[in-house]
Amino acid sequence: MTLNKKRLKKLRKLNKRLFYLEYKIINEAIKLDKTLQNRSVNPDDLLDDYEIEVVFDFYIKGSDTPIATINEYLKHISTKKEYFNHTFLNRVNHNEFLFKDHPMSDDYHCWLFHSLYDHINLSWKIISKIKNIYVDISVKYQYMENFINQT
Repeated sequence: MTLNKKRLKKLRKLNKRLFYLEYKIINEAIKLDKTLQNRSVNPDDLLDDYEIEVVFDFYIKGSDTPIATINEYLKHISTKKEYFNHTFLNRVNHNEFLFKDHPMSDDYHCWLFHSLYDHINLSWKIISKIKNIYVDISVKYQYMENFINQT
């Protein structure tokens, strides 16, 4: 499929929106993770463990059903940066078309944009029609109390 100027403009605009969204969500997840890590090692806090997951749902105009969903597991995002460098952190360019003959070969692609075309395999036509992105950050708080050997 040929990417005309109008579609390229829409795709680049979406990529910028996703870049900004990633930045905001990741910073939120880092704050949550730091707080929860501190709580989970505090002997005075009942919190034993936790999970952090973010779900991105992508919608096109007029649809109540997402055309794509991306799930990311973010526990330890504040400390295990080497694990997350490949995805969200350090602003790695995830453009699959670098050094190739492609209209977007010189563009920066954020992780979410890359995921839409490379991992989910949506067409450029469908990606360019994305109008809304719903993000859900879920935290599971896991508590454990050990009553053994207590009087």
